[in-house]
Amino acid sequence: MPALIPVDNNLGAVFIGVVLSAVIYGITWMQIYMYYTEYGVRDNRFLKSFVALLMALDTLHLAFLIHGTYHVAVTNFGDYLSDLIAPWSLISNILIGIIMGKLVQLFYAYRLYHLSNGSPYVPAVIAMLSAVELGLGIKYVVVCFKAKYYSAGPTEIPWSVSALSSEVTCDFLITVSMVRYLLGSRGARQTTNQAIMTLVRYVVNSGALTLAFAIACLVSFIKTPRTMIYAPFYFILVRLYSCAFMAILNSRTIIKEKLQAPNVMTNTNIQFPHFTRTVESSSDDTTSRSGQANVVLSEKPNDSEVAETVEGADGIQKVFGVTAFSQV
Repeated sequence: MPALIPVDNNLGAVFIGVVLSAVIYGITWMQIYMYYTEYGVRDNRFLKSFVALLMALDTLHLAFLIHGTYHVAVTNFGDYLSDLIAPWSLISNILIGIIMGKLVQLFYAYRLYHLSNGSPYVPAVIAMLSAVELGLGIKYVVVCFKAKYYSAGPTEIPWSVSALSSEVTCDFLITVSMVRYLLGSRGARQTTNQAIMTLVRYVVNSGALTLAFAIACLVSFIKTPRTMIYAPFYFILVRLYSCAFMAILNSRTIIKEKLQAPNVMTNTNIQFPHFTRTVESSSDDTTSRSGQANVVLSEKPNDSEVAETVEGADGIQKVFGVTAFSQV
């Protein structure tokens, strides 16, 4: 039997958003475990503390979502008037989500400052947009507490649309700037370029994903301001900030392996029945023992190639400001 008053656009949308965001939350925690046990062992206390703070806020955000959904769907089951009133936890998680997004954006702004060799212009614009969105978000939360209802009226729409527009602009600027500076670190050495392009793909994929959900949230809010259809997009967007950040952070091991790939120019295996000799042009020419033989001819990179490798690694290292790529 269908409900007397349809709740699909409100409670239904919130329920879908909570389920999907909980799935992404689990994926993020798997990356957190991998970070603290493997990928981030050598990181400094600041980065480890930043990750811990981000996950604490992510956990609190999901807890508020679950509380708000339980309050509407279970505690006030059948009370259709209460279903139209947004619980305090669902309103409060808007502010938590904004803070999480701003922390990640400001972290990227700080890394872009180093990646651009101290140029303050792009990081300053990102910081300004983040501050504007934070102010607009706080104002929107205050207005929502006064309004109480899910449906957005003329007083809420300008604040929310402005905040979401600032978020879309900021995410786009971060992605484009990071890709631009990383591509500028490329040189003639193939291993360095492969490592840089791997990081570029991570940045583009994560940036495009968060940008797509930010735009979807903005469009759905503008088109249907008196419903909660935008909620799934916003809940997932908040999860993507921490999940994408951890994915890029944990990708450093793969990139480091690409940078440390052996520089073998020629590899020829020659077999002799009762004699073995290994010749390496990059080190001492000695070696032998009975059995089957491998002759490996290798060539060391010249000074310019080494300089390009170090320069590319330095550019990658500046993205996170850690020592993962200090030895190439």
